[in-house]
Amino acid sequence: MSSTLKDYTKEEREDVQIDINRSFDDNINRPDYARKLYLIERCIYGVDIQSIAVQISKLRFFISLVVDQCPTHSPEDNFGIRPLPNLEAKFVAANTLIGLSKTKTLFDSPEVEKLQEKLNQTNHRIFGAKSNKAKNKYKARVEELQIQIAEKLEELGVVGNDDARLMQQWKMFDQNASSPFFDPEWMFGLKSGASNQDGYFDIVIGNPPYLKEGRVSKTIFEGLKHSPYYQGKMDLWYMFTCVGIDLLSKNGTLCFIATNNWVTSGGASKLRNKVVGDSKIIQLVDFGNFMIFESASIQTMIMLFSKDNSIDNYTFDYRKLNGNTILADTLDLLSKKANNKAIYLSPIIIRGNFKDSYLTFNSNDFILEKISSTALYLTGKEVANGIHPHYDFVNNKLATLHNLRNGEGIFGLSETEKINLNLLQNECRFVKPYYTTEQIHRYYSNPNNSLWLIYTDSKFKNPNSMNNYPNLKKHLDRFSNVITSDNRPYGLHRAREERFFKGEKILALRKCVGTPSFSYSDFDCYVSATFYVIKTDRVNLKYLTGLLNSRLIAFWLKNKGKMQGDNYQLDKEPLLQIPIRVGNEYQVKSIIRFVEQIISLKEINPNEDICNIEKEIDNIIYDIYNLTEDEIEIIINN
Repeated sequence: MSSTLKDYTKEEREDVQIDINRSFDDNINRPDYARKLYLIERCIYGVDIQSIAVQISKLRFFISLVVDQCPTHSPEDNFGIRPLPNLEAKFVAANTLIGLSKTKTLFDSPEVEKLQEKLNQTNHRIFGAKSNKAKNKYKARVEELQIQIAEKLEELGVVGNDDARLMQQWKMFDQNASSPFFDPEWMFGLKSGASNQDGYFDIVIGNPPYLKEGRVSKTIFEGLKHSPYYQGKMDLWYMFTCVGIDLLSKNGTLCFIATNNWVTSGGASKLRNKVVGDSKIIQLVDFGNFMIFESASIQTMIMLFSKDNSIDNYTFDYRKLNGNTILADTLDLLSKKANNKAIYLSPIIIRGNFKDSYLTFNSNDFILEKISSTALYLTGKEVANGIHPHYDFVNNKLATLHNLRNGEGIFGLSETEKINLNLLQNECRFVKPYYTTEQIHRYYSNPNNSLWLIYTDSKFKNPNSMNNYPNLKKHLDRFSNVITSDNRPYGLHRAREERFFKGEKILALRKCVGTPSFSYSDFDCYVSATFYVIKTDRVNLKYLTGLLNSRLIAFWLKNKGKMQGDNYQLDKEPLLQIPIRVGNEYQVKSIIRFVEQIISLKEINPNEDICNIEKEIDNIIYDIYNLTEDEIEIIINN
């Protein structure tokens, strides 16, 4: 927006002339200072929900200006140092994720646009005001104009009554306040581009907060669930990225550093679709296991996107560290130097291929495509997470807060605790054998459980539902203050469908170090969310156990599944994407026989070496997927 001297009072025109003269002086004597001052006023904006962060940002810019000042001996300067600019209209404390509900842009009306021009001019005066008297005068004028504009926008129907009230309540100059909303038009006087899809900024850069739903206070996500970018089990920074892309002008650039698991996280599917659909990926730099932030054990990635929803079939710069790495490896990655722990790729993005899909890239795509051809896949009805008790046993925190014994059973019970409950016959049917990683191993599940589980579902949300089961009721009532289940006081948080825990099934360990772990079970086996349970009648489960434990499927999961560094994360999404092929009758029977042999050996000795048998299974699997010797070699060495 432009302004002219005739719009100012006599006093303001004198200030403008001083600024013009100063600008010439600065360009001659202090070019770095002048450039920084210009960029700060014209090009840089900042927003954070915490007012202290905003004040720190202002301080950082003040210091940047001070170091480039040099004495001018001007009588208007104090010891040769010019007064620092006022940055209230440049850095604001506000909730970036909540905006105004507008029917159109704020400045479409000529009346509003004229008022806004005056507001921008006044903010400019505040930026360079030399005295508190002048600054206070301009502040009063800003607040007066903001009220006029908000009232006019409500009158024109651009905003509703509630938003107009919020706009008037926003106090730009209150350094301790934080606005419950953010709007670049209202707070910075910015106009969006010609298209409704255009945002306000050429560059959006930041380090958004990493706060995963379920691990932080629920209040953090209050007010955000109406957002089109909200989904369950998400991380808060996903929403910041989506909103950041929206705030970009056409072909603008967003650069964030954030956790690297979004490319495969189940709670990031909306974010991935937003990135694939509304942006062009320029660069992804994945630091793998290396912890960039010394103060936090978080695996991170630098991501660079351009706002573009039209260019398709393009390549981008992809870099990733593998294995255990040190700072020198990270520096090599950033410089794109040769390093055996770094991979450098130029993946092709065809938008349609990546919709509702993971964003994983590697140099072995031709093998992965071959593996996935003519395959069948598990369905959502064939895979379920284990039980979420909330809580099964007393942990250290509960013991300290509620004066309980650490390890004491709540929904979970030891053998002794089960006996001491003196359960009635009608109560025994709710107590099920409970299994952990002590019994569930790769291939083999030991049926001899040492723990039990009080298995109750949502029907026990009723406070009177336990009246006919006095011993169970008495036991659970002891923990009424610590049970956090959605189905409290007596129901498990997530009981799941009981059919998954009965009879024949495969148990997949969610977090696997070194190699994926799938265990065959043919007895009633109730497990926690540490496991996923696979139950299907389309494929023989012993055959499927051999296939899932094969080196070929480990290769698939490492390249196309969900990884936490070098560890496998066998959540529902990667399990549903495993390409399953069923061999001919001879191949299927051979693998079943080998799996049965492994189970028999493990029953006798859990530490029995089964490497040779697994090699036999692997060789059959390679044949089933029609792999060549060169392709097999790649899988073995990967």
